Amino acid sequence: MKRIALIAGLCAALVLGGCRAKPDANGWYEDFDAAKKVAAAQDKNILLFVNSDVDFDGSADGVALLLSSPEFTEALSERYVCVHFDFTEEARMMGFDLESATSEEQKAAEKNQALKERQYEVADLLFIRETPSVIITTKEGYYVATVVFDYLSPSVDGYVQLVEQEDEAVQEISALAAAARKGSALERVRAIDALYNATPQTQTMLLAELYRKVPDLDKKNETGLVSKYLVATAHSDAYARLVKMEVAEAVDVYEKFAEDSRLDPVDRQTLYYAAANLLISSGAPDIDGVVSLLDKAVEAAPESSYAENIAELIARIISFSEQDRADAEAQSADAK
Repeated sequence: MKRIALIAGLCAALVLGGCRAKPDANGWYEDFDAAKKVAAAQDKNILLFVNSDVDFDGSADGVALLLSSPEFTEALSERYVCVHFDFTEEARMMGFDLESATSEEQKAAEKNQALKERQYEVADLLFIRETPSVIITTKEGYYVATVVFDYLSPSVDGYVQLVEQEDEAVQEISALAAAARKGSALERVRAIDALYNATPQTQTMLLAELYRKVPDLDKKNETGLVSKYLVATAHSDAYARLVKMEVAEAVDVYEKFAEDSRLDPVDRQTLYYAAANLLISSGAPDIDGVVSLLDKAVEAAPESSYAENIAELIARIISFSEQDRADAEAQSADAK
């Protein structure tokens, strides 16, 4: 399969036509947030179908079959709200001149750009990297499963059966999601943790609105999970900055969380290291800032299994920096 890069905020396409808050004639929504409201009101889960300009070879007929008639969505309508993200806009945009468009057309295009950017954000959080792709989520939008289609079936029955094979996973994750919102504070924390552990690591950021509540739900850290979810929240907040190319702000997020007194020492070390690593990868890092963050990482948990390696990294960075400075001074002297 070919890869498709789905990063929020990088969608440049501006498309004409109104954003649909209601399903199309074949039963597909395009607005994920509108679909979530419907799913919540009707107590249904969500089935998301994504296709793009780089769908893998041989999938075209299957994709067309699913989109061209309401049979698929009707077969699943009792349990699912069906959503379609169409990332095949490029060819249709050829020759469109936004500057010559009417005011009404420009507003429609801008509205659709916002919708498309939101679709890319959702697809990125669901870690969709290949298309076509079929994802099941809970009514809240939490990841349940990826349904594997071969797109070779001449009828929709085979596709429906593949979705139904995920019924057990749907029930399990839906039950955990419900438990995370009901019961005592500590019961909710344990349910959030169970849901987090049942979710693939690549899709756990979808749970951020839940796990960022853990420190307030468990003020005395009776479950021992507060530090874990402070770290998870730090990663989520930093990632939200990184997708906007705000590296310095992402570093600040890690530093701020690293100073939280509720963190376990090794978790504090992890966040300081994450902040330093971001600075290193920024292209032209502040060496003194990197070393300072790494020093804090070592100090946070000097007896950890990572501390020695971090200390060695500090020594290498300082050595390289001193060598660069010496080389620069030598070149400057030669120039004179």
